[in-house]
Amino acid sequence: MHEGCPMSNTALALWHESSQATNIRIVQKPEGQWLEVHALHSLISMGTERLVCMGRVPAALEHTMEVPYQEGSLNLPVKYGYSLVGRIHEPGDPNHQRLVHLLHPHQTKAWVNPDDIFLIPDGVSARRATLASNMETAVNAIWDAGVSVGDTVLVVGYGLIGALLAELINKIPGTTVYVAEKQPTRCKKAKDMGLQLWETDTNIQAQNICDIAFHTSAQQEGLETAMNSVGQEGVVIELSWYGDRPIQVHLGGMFHAQRKAIRASQVSSIAHQKQLRWDFRRRKALVFDLLKDERFDRLLTDSISFEALPGFFSELRAGPPPGMGWTVTYPSA
Repeated sequence: MHEGCPMSNTALALWHESSQATNIRIVQKPEGQWLEVHALHSLISMGTERLVCMGRVPAALEHTMEVPYQEGSLNLPVKYGYSLVGRIHEPGDPNHQRLVHLLHPHQTKAWVNPDDIFLIPDGVSARRATLASNMETAVNAIWDAGVSVGDTVLVVGYGLIGALLAELINKIPGTTVYVAEKQPTRCKKAKDMGLQLWETDTNIQAQNICDIAFHTSAQQEGLETAMNSVGQEGVVIELSWYGDRPIQVHLGGMFHAQRKAIRASQVSSIAHQKQLRWDFRRRKALVFDLLKDERFDRLLTDSISFEALPGFFSELRAGPPPGMGWTVTYPSA
Protein backbone atom coordinates (compact mmCIF):
# COMPACT_ATOMS: atom_id res chain seq x y z
CA MET A 1 0.00 0.00 0.00
CA HIS A 2 1.04 3.59 -0.61
CA GLU A 3 3.11 5.24 2.13
CA GLY A 4 4.30 8.46 0.44
CA CYS A 5 5.88 11.56 1.96
CA PRO A 6 4.32 13.56 4.82
CA MET A 7 2.72 16.00 2.35
CA SER A 8 0.78 13.11 0.79
CA ASN A 9 -0.73 12.10 4.13
CA THR A 10 -3.38 14.83 4.16
CA ALA A 11 -6.47 15.56 2.12
CA LEU A 12 -9.26 18.12 2.00
CA ALA A 13 -12.76 16.99 3.00
CA LEU A 14 -16.17 18.61 3.09
CA TRP A 15 -17.77 18.84 6.54
CA HIS A 16 -21.23 20.01 7.50
CA GLU A 17 -20.40 21.80 10.75
CA SER A 18 -23.96 22.72 11.70
CA SER A 19 -27.37 23.11 10.13
CA GLN A 20 -26.20 26.52 8.83
CA ALA A 21 -22.53 26.02 7.97
CA THR A 22 -20.40 23.82 5.69
CA ASN A 23 -16.60 24.03 5.56
CA ILE A 24 -13.58 22.32 4.05
CA ARG A 25 -11.26 20.69 6.58
CA ILE A 26 -7.78 19.20 6.35
CA VAL A 27 -7.95 15.50 7.23
CA GLN A 28 -5.11 13.11 8.02
CA LYS A 29 -4.44 9.75 6.47
CA PRO A 30 -5.61 7.08 8.95
CA GLU A 31 -3.08 4.72 10.47
CA GLY A 32 -2.56 1.37 8.81
CA GLN A 33 -2.27 0.11 5.27
CA TRP A 34 -4.79 1.60 2.87
CA LEU A 35 -5.34 1.92 -0.86
CA GLU A 36 -4.97 5.56 -1.92
CA VAL A 37 -7.45 6.99 -4.41
CA HIS A 38 -7.22 10.50 -5.87
CA ALA A 39 -10.69 11.94 -6.46
CA LEU A 40 -11.81 13.13 -9.89
CA HIS A 41 -15.57 13.55 -9.53
CA SER A 42 -18.30 12.91 -6.98
CA LEU A 43 -22.07 13.17 -7.25
CA ILE A 44 -24.27 15.34 -5.04
CA SER A 45 -27.45 13.48 -4.10
CA MET A 46 -29.68 16.54 -3.77
CA GLY A 47 -32.52 15.20 -1.66
CA THR A 48 -30.52 13.18 0.85
CA GLU A 49 -27.58 15.57 1.16
CA ARG A 50 -29.86 18.57 1.62
CA LEU A 51 -31.53 16.87 4.59
CA VAL A 52 -28.15 15.82 5.99
CA CYS A 53 -26.60 19.30 5.77
CA MET A 54 -29.68 20.75 7.48
CA GLY A 55 -29.48 18.23 10.33
CA ARG A 56 -32.84 16.74 9.38
CA VAL A 57 -31.97 13.06 9.91
CA PRO A 58 -34.15 11.56 12.66
CA ALA A 59 -32.11 10.32 15.63
CA ALA A 60 -33.63 6.85 15.27
CA LEU A 61 -32.19 6.59 11.74
CA GLU A 62 -28.73 7.95 12.47
CA HIS A 63 -26.97 4.58 12.30
CA THR A 64 -29.14 3.31 9.44
CA MET A 65 -28.18 6.34 7.32
CA GLU A 66 -24.43 6.14 7.96
CA VAL A 67 -22.27 5.79 4.85
CA PRO A 68 -18.84 4.16 4.41
CA TYR A 69 -15.92 6.34 5.59
CA GLN A 70 -18.27 8.85 7.18
CA GLU A 71 -16.83 10.75 10.13
CA GLY A 72 -18.74 12.60 12.79
CA SER A 73 -22.45 12.19 13.42
CA LEU A 74 -25.53 12.81 11.34
CA ASN A 75 -26.62 14.98 14.24
CA LEU A 76 -23.74 17.22 12.98
CA PRO A 77 -20.96 17.91 12.43
CA VAL A 78 -20.45 15.21 9.78
CA LYS A 79 -18.37 14.33 6.72
CA TYR A 80 -20.87 12.88 4.24
CA GLY A 81 -21.33 11.78 0.62
CA TYR A 82 -21.59 8.43 -1.12
CA SER A 83 -20.62 8.34 -4.79
CA LEU A 84 -17.01 9.17 -5.64
CA VAL A 85 -14.86 8.34 -8.67
CA GLY A 86 -11.08 8.57 -8.70
CA ARG A 87 -7.84 6.94 -9.77
CA ILE A 88 -5.85 4.48 -7.73
CA HIS A 89 -2.52 6.02 -6.71
CA GLU A 90 -0.27 3.08 -5.94
CA PRO A 91 2.93 3.24 -8.06
CA GLY A 92 4.04 -0.29 -8.88
CA ASP A 93 0.59 -1.76 -8.38
CA PRO A 94 -0.96 -3.32 -11.52
CA ASN A 95 -4.07 -1.20 -10.97
CA HIS A 96 -2.15 2.07 -10.55
CA GLN A 97 -4.12 4.89 -12.27
CA ARG A 98 -7.18 2.68 -12.86
CA LEU A 99 -10.53 4.42 -12.56
CA VAL A 100 -12.58 3.24 -9.59
CA HIS A 101 -15.95 3.95 -8.00
CA LEU A 102 -16.46 3.85 -4.25
CA LEU A 103 -18.87 4.95 -1.55
CA HIS A 104 -17.07 7.83 0.13
CA PRO A 105 -17.73 11.42 1.30
CA HIS A 106 -16.62 14.39 -0.80
CA GLN A 107 -12.82 14.43 -0.32
CA THR A 108 -9.78 15.12 -2.51
CA LYS A 109 -8.02 11.86 -1.59
CA ALA A 110 -9.41 8.71 -0.02
CA TRP A 111 -7.64 5.93 1.86
CA VAL A 112 -9.79 2.85 1.67
CA ASN A 113 -9.96 -0.92 1.98
CA PRO A 114 -9.28 -2.49 -1.45
CA ASP A 115 -12.47 -4.54 -1.07
CA ASP A 116 -14.50 -1.32 -1.12
CA ILE A 117 -13.57 -0.18 -4.62
CA PHE A 118 -15.09 -1.20 -7.94
CA LEU A 119 -12.91 -1.04 -11.06
CA ILE A 120 -14.74 0.97 -13.72
CA PRO A 121 -14.88 -0.85 -17.05
CA ASP A 122 -13.89 0.64 -20.39
CA GLY A 123 -16.67 2.63 -22.02
CA VAL A 124 -17.77 4.50 -18.87
CA SER A 125 -16.33 7.98 -18.36
CA ALA A 126 -15.21 9.13 -14.92
CA ARG A 127 -17.99 11.71 -14.61
CA ARG A 128 -20.73 9.36 -15.84
CA ALA A 129 -19.51 6.73 -13.38
CA THR A 130 -20.65 8.95 -10.49
CA LEU A 131 -24.20 7.92 -11.41
CA ALA A 132 -23.51 4.37 -10.23
CA SER A 133 -25.01 4.69 -6.74
CA ASN A 134 -28.19 6.34 -8.00
CA MET A 135 -28.41 3.83 -10.83
CA GLU A 136 -28.32 1.04 -8.25
CA THR A 137 -31.29 2.71 -6.56
CA ALA A 138 -33.19 2.81 -9.86
CA VAL A 139 -32.38 -0.81 -10.73
CA ASN A 140 -33.44 -2.00 -7.29
CA ALA A 141 -36.72 -0.07 -7.52
CA ILE A 142 -37.53 -1.64 -10.89
CA TRP A 143 -36.88 -5.06 -9.37
CA ASP A 144 -39.12 -4.20 -6.42
CA ALA A 145 -41.89 -3.10 -8.77
CA GLY A 146 -41.65 -6.04 -11.14
CA VAL A 147 -42.08 -3.88 -14.26
CA SER A 148 -42.83 -6.10 -17.26
CA VAL A 149 -43.36 -5.93 -21.01
CA GLY A 150 -46.29 -3.71 -21.97
CA ASP A 151 -46.75 -1.93 -18.62
CA THR A 152 -47.92 1.67 -18.39
CA VAL A 153 -45.73 3.43 -15.83
CA LEU A 154 -45.75 6.87 -14.24
CA VAL A 155 -42.60 8.41 -12.75
CA VAL A 156 -43.48 11.26 -10.38
CA GLY A 157 -40.56 13.65 -9.94
CA TYR A 158 -37.98 14.07 -12.70
CA GLY A 159 -34.90 14.54 -10.60
CA LEU A 160 -31.92 12.30 -11.10
CA ILE A 161 -33.51 9.13 -9.67
CA GLY A 162 -36.71 9.73 -11.63
CA ALA A 163 -34.77 10.35 -14.83
CA LEU A 164 -32.74 7.15 -14.43
CA LEU A 165 -35.92 5.17 -13.77
CA ALA A 166 -37.62 6.60 -16.85
CA GLU A 167 -34.61 5.85 -19.07
CA LEU A 168 -34.38 2.23 -17.93
CA ILE A 169 -38.11 1.49 -18.05
CA ASN A 170 -38.45 3.10 -21.47
CA LYS A 171 -36.07 0.43 -22.81
CA ILE A 172 -38.40 -2.42 -21.78
CA PRO A 173 -40.40 -3.48 -24.87
CA GLY A 174 -43.97 -2.26 -25.06
CA THR A 175 -43.84 -0.01 -22.01
CA THR A 176 -45.43 3.43 -21.95
CA VAL A 177 -43.67 5.85 -19.61
CA TYR A 178 -45.12 9.12 -18.35
CA VAL A 179 -43.34 11.74 -16.25
CA ALA A 180 -45.09 14.02 -13.75
CA GLU A 181 -42.97 17.07 -12.95
CA LYS A 182 -43.70 20.72 -12.09
CA GLN A 183 -40.34 22.40 -12.68
CA PRO A 184 -40.28 23.80 -16.25
CA THR A 185 -36.60 23.07 -16.91
CA ARG A 186 -37.04 19.45 -15.87
CA CYS A 187 -40.17 19.12 -17.97
CA LYS A 188 -38.19 20.35 -20.96
CA LYS A 189 -35.40 17.87 -20.19
CA ALA A 190 -37.92 15.00 -20.02
CA LYS A 191 -39.36 15.97 -23.40
CA ASP A 192 -35.86 16.34 -24.84
CA MET A 193 -35.19 12.78 -23.68
CA GLY A 194 -38.23 11.60 -25.62
CA LEU A 195 -40.60 11.10 -22.68
CA GLN A 196 -44.31 11.94 -22.36
CA LEU A 197 -45.51 14.37 -19.70
CA TRP A 198 -48.40 13.38 -17.44
CA GLU A 199 -51.12 15.93 -18.10
CA THR A 200 -52.93 16.16 -14.76
CA ASP A 201 -55.53 18.60 -16.09
CA THR A 202 -57.01 16.07 -18.54
CA ASN A 203 -59.08 12.93 -18.09
CA ILE A 204 -56.04 10.67 -18.36
CA GLN A 205 -55.34 10.82 -14.64
CA ALA A 206 -58.96 10.04 -13.74
CA GLN A 207 -58.74 6.82 -15.76
CA ASN A 208 -56.30 5.17 -13.31
CA ILE A 209 -54.53 3.74 -16.33
CA CYS A 210 -51.10 3.01 -14.87
CA ASP A 211 -49.95 -0.42 -13.77
CA ILE A 212 -47.13 0.97 -11.64
CA ALA A 213 -46.09 4.41 -10.39
CA PHE A 214 -42.74 5.44 -8.94
CA HIS A 215 -42.72 8.39 -6.53
CA THR A 216 -39.46 10.35 -6.21
CA SER A 217 -40.57 13.95 -5.60
CA ALA A 218 -40.55 13.86 -1.76
CA GLN A 219 -43.78 15.89 -1.82
CA GLN A 220 -47.18 14.84 -0.48
CA GLU A 221 -48.88 16.06 -3.64
CA GLY A 222 -46.57 13.89 -5.72
CA LEU A 223 -47.42 10.79 -3.71
CA GLU A 224 -51.13 11.46 -4.21
CA THR A 225 -50.56 11.86 -7.96
CA ALA A 226 -48.84 8.47 -7.99
CA MET A 227 -51.63 6.83 -5.98
CA ASN A 228 -54.35 8.28 -8.21
CA SER A 229 -52.60 7.20 -11.40
CA VAL A 230 -52.62 3.44 -10.81
CA GLY A 231 -55.64 1.27 -11.46
CA GLN A 232 -57.04 -1.92 -9.94
CA GLU A 233 -54.34 -3.73 -7.91
CA GLY A 234 -51.87 -1.03 -8.99
CA VAL A 235 -48.60 -0.54 -7.10
CA VAL A 236 -46.85 2.66 -6.03
CA ILE A 237 -43.12 2.35 -5.34
CA GLU A 238 -42.05 5.02 -2.86
CA LEU A 239 -38.42 6.12 -3.24
CA SER A 240 -38.67 9.52 -1.53
CA TRP A 241 -36.99 10.03 1.81
CA TYR A 242 -38.58 12.68 3.99
CA GLY A 243 -36.11 12.87 6.88
CA ASP A 244 -37.93 14.12 9.97
CA ARG A 245 -40.74 15.74 7.94
CA PRO A 246 -44.21 14.17 8.41
CA ILE A 247 -46.58 13.87 5.45
CA GLN A 248 -50.24 12.97 5.15
CA VAL A 249 -51.39 10.08 2.99
CA HIS A 250 -55.07 10.13 2.02
CA LEU A 251 -56.30 6.57 1.69
CA GLY A 252 -59.87 7.42 0.81
CA GLY A 253 -61.28 7.47 -2.70
CA MET A 254 -60.39 4.42 -4.77
CA PHE A 255 -57.42 3.23 -2.69
CA HIS A 256 -59.30 0.44 -0.87
CA ALA A 257 -61.87 -0.26 -3.55
CA GLN A 258 -59.17 -0.88 -6.14
CA ARG A 259 -56.84 -2.72 -3.73
CA LYS A 260 -53.89 -0.43 -4.43
CA ALA A 261 -50.54 -0.88 -2.68
CA ILE A 262 -47.68 1.40 -1.60
CA ARG A 263 -44.28 -0.24 -1.24
CA ALA A 264 -41.00 1.32 -0.09
CA SER A 265 -37.83 0.70 -2.09
CA GLN A 266 -34.38 1.36 -0.65
CA VAL A 267 -31.01 0.51 -2.16
CA SER A 268 -29.27 -0.90 0.93
CA SER A 269 -31.14 -4.20 0.53
CA ILE A 270 -31.40 -6.11 -2.74
CA ALA A 271 -34.99 -6.68 -3.88
CA HIS A 272 -36.26 -9.81 -2.12
CA GLN A 273 -36.96 -11.83 -5.28
CA LYS A 274 -33.31 -11.38 -6.35
CA GLN A 275 -31.55 -12.00 -3.05
CA LEU A 276 -30.88 -15.71 -3.58
CA ARG A 277 -29.01 -15.07 -6.83
CA TRP A 278 -27.65 -11.53 -6.63
CA ASP A 279 -25.13 -9.80 -4.38
CA PHE A 280 -24.01 -6.16 -4.33
CA ARG A 281 -21.03 -6.66 -6.64
CA ARG A 282 -23.16 -8.41 -9.26
CA ARG A 283 -25.65 -5.55 -9.07
CA LYS A 284 -22.82 -3.01 -9.40
CA ALA A 285 -21.47 -4.86 -12.47
CA LEU A 286 -24.92 -4.60 -14.06
CA VAL A 287 -25.04 -0.89 -13.27
CA PHE A 288 -21.75 -0.21 -15.03
CA ASP A 289 -22.86 -2.23 -18.04
CA LEU A 290 -25.94 0.02 -18.24
CA LEU A 291 -23.79 3.15 -17.83
CA LYS A 292 -21.93 2.41 -21.07
CA ASP A 293 -24.84 4.22 -22.75
CA GLU A 294 -23.71 7.79 -23.47
CA ARG A 295 -27.32 9.04 -23.20
CA PHE A 296 -26.84 9.18 -19.44
CA ASP A 297 -24.35 12.03 -19.88
CA ARG A 298 -27.35 14.22 -20.72
CA LEU A 299 -28.65 13.83 -17.16
CA LEU A 300 -25.50 15.35 -15.65
CA THR A 301 -26.52 18.94 -16.19
CA ASP A 302 -24.21 20.86 -13.87
CA SER A 303 -20.75 20.75 -12.31
CA ILE A 304 -19.14 22.61 -9.42
CA SER A 305 -15.56 22.77 -8.17
CA PHE A 306 -14.73 21.13 -4.85
CA GLU A 307 -13.55 24.48 -3.47
CA ALA A 308 -16.97 26.05 -4.14
CA LEU A 309 -18.94 23.40 -2.23
CA PRO A 310 -19.39 25.33 1.06
CA GLY A 311 -21.20 28.10 -0.79
CA PHE A 312 -23.20 25.59 -2.81
CA PHE A 313 -24.52 23.88 0.31
CA SER A 314 -25.39 27.24 1.87
CA GLU A 315 -27.64 27.89 -1.13
CA LEU A 316 -28.94 24.31 -1.13
CA ARG A 317 -30.31 24.77 2.38
CA ALA A 318 -32.61 27.46 0.99
CA GLY A 319 -33.89 25.17 -1.76
CA PRO A 320 -32.68 22.81 -4.50
CA PRO A 321 -31.08 24.47 -7.56
CA PRO A 322 -32.78 24.12 -10.95
CA GLY A 323 -30.35 21.60 -12.46
CA MET A 324 -30.79 17.85 -12.36
CA GLY A 325 -27.47 16.03 -11.94
CA TRP A 326 -24.77 17.98 -10.05
CA THR A 327 -21.23 16.65 -9.94
CA VAL A 328 -18.17 17.86 -8.06
CA THR A 329 -14.91 18.31 -9.96
CA TYR A 330 -11.64 17.93 -7.99
CA PRO A 331 -8.30 19.65 -8.65
CA SER A 332 -6.74 16.41 -9.93
CA ALA A 333 -9.43 15.96 -12.60
